[in-house]
Amino acid sequence: MPFRRKSCDACFSGRRKCDLAFPVCGRCQRNKKECKYASTPQSHADESDHSSNIYHHRPPSSTTELDLHSWSSDDFAIDFCLNDSRLIGELLTQNIPNMLGELGDVQPVAGTTRSWKWVIRQLKQYPGEFVQHAETPFIHKTFDHGLGGELVRTAFGICAGCVCMNEVNQSMLFAALDIEMANLLDLTVRNSLRADLSRMQAIVLYQIIRLFYGDTKQQAIVEQHHDHIAASALRLLHRANVELDATPATWEIWVLAESIRRTVMIAFLVFSVYSISKHGVCPELPTLSILPVSLKQEFWTSETTYLLHSTEEQIVKYPDFTSLWLASPPRILDPFEKLVLVACKGIEAVEALSCPDSLA
Repeated sequence: MPFRRKSCDACFSGRRKCDLAFPVCGRCQRNKKECKYASTPQSHADESDHSSNIYHHRPPSSTTELDLHSWSSDDFAIDFCLNDSRLIGELLTQNIPNMLGELGDVQPVAGTTRSWKWVIRQLKQYPGEFVQHAETPFIHKTFDHGLGGELVRTAFGICAGCVCMNEVNQSMLFAALDIEMANLLDLTVRNSLRADLSRMQAIVLYQIIRLFYGDTKQQAIVEQHHDHIAASALRLLHRANVELDATPATWEIWVLAESIRRTVMIAFLVFSVYSISKHGVCPELPTLSILPVSLKQEFWTSETTYLLHSTEEQIVKYPDFTSLWLASPPRILDPFEKLVLVACKGIEAVEALSCPDSLA
C-alpha cells in the first residue's frame, strides 16, 4: 500500500511536524501561510481526542519521578508566565494543554526541589490544620457554610481520621472517603453558592489526603477525578462572578468571594503537584495563568482593614499578582500569598524579597 502523507504541503516541504489541524494547521496559521493537504487528515474530533491525552505520556527527559511521601527527587519548580488572554468560558471546553513546543512535544517543568518541598509541606498540613484550628488558608474561620455545613463537618471528621491514620484503620478511612466523594461529585442537585463552595472545599481536602497520605491506588483516583473536579471548580468561579457582581459589598461577601478564589487556586495547585510528580509536566499552567488573586490579602484576617480600604480592592490574574509582588517593598506575607508565590517564583526569591518572619 503506498504511503499517504498526512502533513500539509508547507510543513512537509519545511520538514516540520504538522499538528494536522484542519482546514488550517497551527504552524500555517501562526506564519500566515496558505495551508493545503495532499489528502484530508483525520476528523477534527479524532485529533482532539488524541491531543487531549498528550500530557499522559512522559516527555523526553532524564527526570526521575517524585515520591510524594519520601521526596527523594530530582529538581522541580514552575513559572506561570503565560499568555493570560484566555477566558474561563474557553477553559471549560479546552482540550489541548498550552504547553507544547515547536514540534508538539510536551515541555518538562524544571527548577529547584527545595521550592516544591515547601509547597508540598504546606498542602500536606491542611487536613491537620483544619482539625486543630477549624480553618485553613482557604477555609475562613468565620465563614457561614449554610446548607454546606454538613459537608464541612463531615470533612472535619475525615481529616481527623487522617491525622490518626495507621495501617489498621487506613482502609476504613479511604472507604469512607470514597463514599463521601461519590456524593460530592453528584451534580444532579443544584445547591446555593455557599453550599457549592463547601462542597469544593471538602473535595480539595479529600484530594490532598488521597495524594499525600494514600498509596498509588489513591493517587490514580486523583487523576481519574481530575477533569470532573477541574470543570466544577471553574464553574464555581464563574458562578461567583455572576451572582456576586450585583451583591452589596460587605466584608462577609468579600470573604465568600475570596474563599472561592482561594479554594479554586488550591484545587489546581494540588493537581499541578500531582502532574509534575508523575509526568514531569504541568497541564494546569493555562488555567493557573488566568485564575484571579486579590491584591488585598490582608482583608482575610481583618474586617476593620476591609472597611477602611475596601475601595482599594483589586483582583488580578495570577501572573500579574506575582509580578506586582516583585515590584513591591518587602512585607510579611499571608500564608496563602506565601504558597502561591513560592509555587510560582520559588522559595529562594520569596526568602530574598520578603520580611524575615514571612517564611516561618
